[in-house]
Amino acid sequence: MSSTNKTSLGLNMWEASDKPVRQDFVNDNVIIDEKITKLNSDLAILYTPTVAVDLNLPQSIICFSGNNTLNSPYKNGLTSASEGICISLRTSDKWNSQLYIVNGIGMYRRYVGDTGESWKEWTQV
Repeated sequence: MSSTNKTSLGLNMWEASDKPVRQDFVNDNVIIDEKITKLNSDLAILYTPTVAVDLNLPQSIICFSGNNTLNSPYKNGLTSASEGICISLRTSDKWNSQLYIVNGIGMYRRYVGDTGESWKEWTQV
């Protein structure tokens, strides 16, 4: 018999006098499975990186880059490491700041402002 007491997820909370049946456990497992599946889906969407081809283009928050990524510190001859992570923060259509973490070597930063200027050169942090 299904419990009258439920958790916030709708799972059974039996009293000592309750007599659970197999279907109660099956129903609870379905609820748990649905919640975990949704959580995994939400996390995958939230943490799926954008692979950048050109760091000068408007980006999502985090982009992974390699030796085929334009405008990276590697492509600008600043580091011998081609792999890194670029964190890009866009505050408007014209303002953009980037922090590039080079795999095992260091960090670089650059920005572009709203006065129609070009990207500033990468500087090591």
